[in-house]
Amino acid sequence: MNDMTLVTLMLARGSTLTETDILAVMKRACEEVCEEAAKGNRITTPLLNLGQSIKGVFNGADDSHDPGRHTILLNLTAGNELRAVASAVKLQKETKCAWLLSSLLMYRSAVLTSWLVQEAWPA
Repeated sequence: MNDMTLVTLMLARGSTLTETDILAVMKRACEEVCEEAAKGNRITTPLLNLGQSIKGVFNGADDSHDPGRHTILLNLTAGNELRAVASAVKLQKETKCAWLLSSLLMYRSAVLTSWLVQEAWPA
C-alpha cells in the first residue's frame, strides 16, 4: 500500500478532510519524524517506535566518531496499535492460486474505491 492508496481508503470512509489536507498532514508528519530522528530523539507513536544506536567500537574515552568505523543504525519496531493488529491476525495456509485470487480481488477493490472517490463522488 502506498500513500495514495491510504488516502483513497481514508476518503472512502467519509473523511471531512480533502485529499490535499491528508497528504499535507502526512508529509508534515514525515518531516517532523525525520527532523527528530536526525537530532537523535526517540519517536514513539501508536504505529511505530524509532530509536537509534551506534555500531562500532570506540577506542577509549578520547576517541571520537569516525565514519569509517562507526555507523548509525535505525531501530524500528511496531507500536502498540500495530502490535495489537499483528497479534489478532489469523494465519492460514494458502495455495498459490488462492493467494493470486485474493491479490486480484484486493486490487479490484482498491481500483473501484479509487474510481468511486474520484469519479462517482468527487469532492
